[in-house]
Amino acid sequence: MNDASVGGSVRALDRGLAVLDLLAASADGLSAPELAEHFQLSRATVYRLLATLVAGGYVSTAPGTSRYWVAPAVDRWVLGHESHLTLSNLARPEMERLADRTHESIGIHVRDGHCRIARRKVEPPNQSLLYVVPVGSLRAVVGGPPEQSCCSTTTGMLARCASDTRLG
Repeated sequence: MNDASVGGSVRALDRGLAVLDLLAASADGLSAPELAEHFQLSRATVYRLLATLVAGGYVSTAPGTSRYWVAPAVDRWVLGHESHLTLSNLARPEMERLADRTHESIGIHVRDGHCRIARRKVEPPNQSLLYVVPVGSLRAVVGGPPEQSCCSTTTGMLARCASDTRLG
């Protein structure tokens, strides 16, 4: 066994997965120095890990920022193999009820840094106008600051819309 392996695992892979796990738990992303401090690694090591993860599409950063987020490639793993506990599966019944009540297309998106990923769409029956954002597609977050965008409050919007007596 070489010194890059510890207990049958590959240290670089362990570190990369740990970085992904921490980034996934951070809504605002993290900087390389923050990651270096958290993992007690040199900044050079963290920058090499991030460069590899960015090149693979697993981590993204917005131009002009020094913050990193989990990128769409990680989310696409889930899209292809959704469990019954994913947000889009848990929201589907309410999305269907909302589409039936409003006669509008309903989509659910998950924020990824300055972008959003379409996770699920529901079309009401007999609608001529269709929701044209393909599931799995990446789009820019629009409509103001991220904390005020509908992408960051989808669950709350569904809950409010479902209880709104003016619908239907």
